Amino acid sequence: MLLVAARLDGELLVLCTLVHPESLARSRVDLRRTLRKTRAVPIRYRLCPLSPKRLALLEEDPEIAFELDEESVPGLLDLGTDGFELAGILLFAGKDAIRDAVFAQSGRNLGEESDGIRVHTPKRVKEIAKALTVLPDDTVARHYESARRAMAGKLDPSAVSKYSDLFEQLRELYVAAATEDQGMLTYMA
Repeated sequence: MLLVAARLDGELLVLCTLVHPESLARSRVDLRRTLRKTRAVPIRYRLCPLSPKRLALLEEDPEIAFELDEESVPGLLDLGTDGFELAGILLFAGKDAIRDAVFAQSGRNLGEESDGIRVHTPKRVKEIAKALTVLPDDTVARHYESARRAMAGKLDPSAVSKYSDLFEQLRELYVAAATEDQGMLTYMA
């Protein structure tokens, strides 16, 4: 499958190859996957602390993740379409734990790998929380211009405060989850 990411009117879009009508699936899960493959869909990055009970439910049916939202799940962080850029900025901040905060590349896949649903263990959440906590409050401002150049100028020069706020929310989320000995779910909705 060909995957291309681009910004259009401020929305991060993913453009994928087309699928034939006969490959449309009956279930809502397969339909969602098919829609993602057939048209441009804004990608929203979300993170959610995981209690053992919530993890057990997700292991039974990983697609439940796509039904989670801020209203139904206290503590869920919706980075919106800015998650991609925040992760890009954090690439310049150093350690693997910091770079792993948004997308959970080192996390375990739940469901099919193409669904982008990943889980960090409580131990990894504590490592990430510690790495984020020691970063100075001006981390985004320090690395913003480097990230902007690396992303071919795609970052708005005036948006430093927006990404600084998102960084602070991300840090608070990991610290709270680490304190409660919880894992972390990361996924794209």
